[in-house]
Amino acid sequence: MSLTNRKQVSTSALRKIAADMSNIIESLDSRELHFEGDELDNDVVHDPKAPAGIPFSAIYNTKGFKEPHVQLYLTGCPIRVRVLEVERFTSTTKVPSPRVYTIELTHAEFIWKVKRKYKHFQELHRELLRYKA
Repeated sequence: MSLTNRKQVSTSALRKIAADMSNIIESLDSRELHFEGDELDNDVVHDPKAPAGIPFSAIYNTKGFKEPHVQLYLTGCPIRVRVLEVERFTSTTKVPSPRVYTIELTHAEFIWKVKRKYKHFQELHRELLRYKA
């Protein structure tokens, strides 16, 4: 499929949307907005000659991780876990199991390597039993 077969969006329509969005943003009073733990950057100088852009939230409807019915994992792709390494953690002698485990988690093409102590697995086990997950 070539680019010439696609419908072309007129640049004048995009400019109108960008102008409307920039007018809305400029009319907002940042002191009335509620930011959860984020600091407000008042030192940003806006260049009036700079091209106006459409904000990310106007195009994409994102969902939070804790919202209901959010699909976090890719369907049909298993999550694989491998223990890569077990190290002895020798900073103290009063720990029942002084080991640090290096674990590799794989989901589709994504790979994470995590280091955790035995106590972290105990806490996870207790939480899973508590909520019967």
